[in-house]
Amino acid sequence: GCFAEMQLAAVTGQQLDLLANAADVEKVYELKTGSYTVRGPLRMGALMAGAPTRVLNALDRFALPVGIAYQLRDDLLSVFGDPKTFGSDLRAGKNTVVLLTALKRARGRDHRVLKAAVGNSRATVTELKQAVEVIERSGARAAVEGRIDELVGSALAALRAGRLPPNGIELLEGAARVLTLRRS
Repeated sequence: GCFAEMQLAAVTGQQLDLLANAADVEKVYELKTGSYTVRGPLRMGALMAGAPTRVLNALDRFALPVGIAYQLRDDLLSVFGDPKTFGSDLRAGKNTVVLLTALKRARGRDHRVLKAAVGNSRATVTELKQAVEVIERSGARAAVEGRIDELVGSALAALRAGRLPPNGIELLEGAARVLTLRRS
């Protein structure tokens, strides 16, 4: 039931990711990451506790945006976070929302600098640092931070509208913040 659904969503998301279609990267995140990071575990726990359909629906409306926001935070951390993983997504040419946003917004020399580093397994640390500066300058980081805030706001509104017990709401709000505001 629930586990098979979670597995199917993750596999479908993986297949979409391999197609590297920039049109709906968030849908890939919803299927691939959100299904097994947030929605699936929440749903399985709620089902085991005998939660009514109303609660399951509220948890779904909470979990899907949190799962996407979690992956968006991961994208930002891969560019601006941990020095140990610095540049790995850029070198791999991974289609992340932050990178696709930057590529769309960057112009002229900035666009060329970004294109030279993306998907280039031999990109130097200097080239990667310049690419990161372009991503920042393009406003992509700020745009993704704004999208994370929107998604978390949507998730929290769904929780409150779902008439869950106050202590459950408090715990899930804390979990949403930990997942989406983390620094590593």
